[in-house]
Amino acid sequence: MEQEAESQRLRDENADLKKRIADVANVESVKKKLEVKVEQLERKVSSVQLVNYYHTDTTTTQMETTIQEKVSQKANELTATYDEKFRNYEDRSSRLCLCV
Repeated sequence: MEQEAESQRLRDENADLKKRIADVANVESVKKKLEVKVEQLERKVSSVQLVNYYHTDTTTTQMETTIQEKVSQKANELTATYDEKFRNYEDRSSRLCLCV
């Protein structure tokens, strides 16, 4: 009877250990799958960050170009206005001098 109880205890212990081994193997398998998934996500994030970097850089360059064009256009308009007013002033000055 004592031997049967010991034998049953050992069988139960053996079954418990087999279950633990299966659980550990399952955990290791899940861990490896998760590690692969993490690597894939890290690569994806890196590529998205790279795309965002170049997109931002391109957008910034385009904005700077647009701003520079508008500044140049405004400068040309102001120069033209100044030149026109200066010519008008010279015309009036010369007419006043002739009239006197």
